[in-house]
Amino acid sequence: MAIKLEPTRRLKKPDGTIVYVWNGKLHNHDDAAVIHPDGKKEWWLFGFQYTKDEFLDRKREEKGTPPAKDPKYDSSF
Repeated sequence: MAIKLEPTRRLKKPDGTIVYVWNGKLHNHDDAAVIHPDGKKEWWLFGFQYTKDEFLDRKREEKGTPPAKDPKYDSSF
């Protein structure tokens, strides 16, 4: 029997802030999980907040970027 996962829910607060929630935690695999009316964004995965760069690194790791093509592993002398 396959496990049915709860879908990510998009909620809009009265002040215009948009939040994405999964399993009771701030989470959005695709982009920012919190978008404020002034355009400020916050990136969250499974209830943990990340900077935009950290979030993009997590997504890159998820796709299996090989170390040879990842600039953070550049070891040229």
